[in-house]
Amino acid sequence: MDRKSFIVVLICVLLVMTGCAVPTPDPAITEKMVQDTLVMIPTQTAYPTYTPAPTYTPVVITKIVTPTKTQTPTFSPTPADTPTPTLTSTPFQISSFQSNPDNVITMLENPSAYKGAYVSFTVDWSGDVYIHGEPSVVRKALFPKQKKFIRVRLVVNQPLGEVKEPKDISFGQVYAKIIGEIEYLESNNMPVNETYNPLLKMPNLELQYYEPIDDAKRPKYSGYYKVGSEIAPGYWVSSAEMTVGGCYWERINTSGNIIQNHFGVAGITVYVAPTDAVVQFDGCGTMYYIGN
Repeated sequence: MDRKSFIVVLICVLLVMTGCAVPTPDPAITEKMVQDTLVMIPTQTAYPTYTPAPTYTPVVITKIVTPTKTQTPTFSPTPADTPTPTLTSTPFQISSFQSNPDNVITMLENPSAYKGAYVSFTVDWSGDVYIHGEPSVVRKALFPKQKKFIRVRLVVNQPLGEVKEPKDISFGQVYAKIIGEIEYLESNNMPVNETYNPLLKMPNLELQYYEPIDDAKRPKYSGYYKVGSEIAPGYWVSSAEMTVGGCYWERINTSGNIIQNHFGVAGITVYVAPTDAVVQFDGCGTMYYIGN
């Protein structure tokens, strides 16, 4: 329905509602009223269309950074632990040391005649003596096959010329230079005289090198020893003379049975096999390892 028809209908409805007699309207008058009404009603202003706000697009500024060249690191292996050498003098050559037991015995028994000679031998702790009134630790050179045991003094020269006795040497192989002989006392509790406490002499040696020896090869006394862990397989010789009786030894296998035994004089040589389980020594003196 257009606007004009709508207004005509509206006027008719109003007249009916008032209950008045409705005369037939004059078309000319009605037309004029419609025109006047249309003039009075403002024209409709169309609603503006909705324009959405533009979305904001951020501007991203990309900075191009030229990377610096990183060198590939080289792998440096962890350095191996270097043990502290026991060498006490600069050039060291084993071949320059006399090691023949018979020759070394001769040199140690005459240290003044062989001053400056280089010798090598096995030592063990001997005990304390007194040198110039001061306690001194001495060792004994071991020659079990020859049944010779010679006391020796070992010293190490210090940078300022002092002489020091090494305290950490017990059983092992030493390489030393004969520098003469030195006097000592067994005890300083008695007057020095030929009857009670005479002055004695022993070789004075400058230590060049010391090599510890496995405890399984350390001298053995009376007792039971497990082969391999407590006593090394090989030949063992008694330090006692063969005139000493009451020596007993036995070899025992893994079943606990005696493989071989001996009872009688000392001064014997015993072969300990790698397959033995236990070895017993009793009353045979000190037993020394002499090799395979």
